[in-house]
Amino acid sequence: MKRLIQQRNAVARGRWNWGRCPVCEGPTIFLHLSGHPRNGYRCLRCWSLPRWRAVAAVLEARFPDWRGARIHEFAPSADSAAWFGRRCPGCTSSHYWPDITPGEDCNGVLCEDLGALTFADAALDIIITQDVFEHLPDPAAAASEIARVLVPGGTHLFTVPIYPHATSIRAEIGADGEIVHFHEPNFHGNPAESSGSLVFREWGLDIVDFLRMHSGVETERIAIEDPHRGLSGGWLDVFVSTRIDG
Repeated sequence: MKRLIQQRNAVARGRWNWGRCPVCEGPTIFLHLSGHPRNGYRCLRCWSLPRWRAVAAVLEARFPDWRGARIHEFAPSADSAAWFGRRCPGCTSSHYWPDITPGEDCNGVLCEDLGALTFADAALDIIITQDVFEHLPDPAAAASEIARVLVPGGTHLFTVPIYPHATSIRAEIGADGEIVHFHEPNFHGNPAESSGSLVFREWGLDIVDFLRMHSGVETERIAIEDPHRGLSGGWLDVFVSTRIDG
């Protein structure tokens, strides 16, 4: 009912535009709901968010054979996991729970810790993370692990909010294992945890140098603005990190 009311209100206020959705791959209406477009610019057909559509658009444009690849998405939404599952037989996904041993299932869902993956070396062609890296207490370990489990030439395709300043550390894990906060705690929604996920870093564009330093990958930033595909409203950078060693 809430979704229906949001749809009617957006249409009544003229806050919509025609287009074609990269996720559900059909003609649609994009609705401008209340709040920031990053979380409120929805496809009427599949209810996708702009960052989902941006990832789908880049994947299709840069990796036309992705449907036959070995893909793993970390911390996907239910809609994202379903979309990949329908289109790519080799696509798997996982979430992280601190009380579950990595590599084990939790109610049928694989548990994986990005900082200590259970995958073998060179096990995956493409790794996808959407708005995950700002929540990692040790992004250096995650970057190294992602590069390890990618095949040479493999890709980490990801989104993360980018701020117009150098990366700022909001919190870290102290020597005693407790979280040390340098700013007021900020939490984002988490499909696996109702309490949300703490933001450890506000990333700037120096994330490209950070990833190169800690994993040796080369990273390209792709900025997209295309209302016809529901790609508008800012914070739509998609990053493509490539493992370049042989």
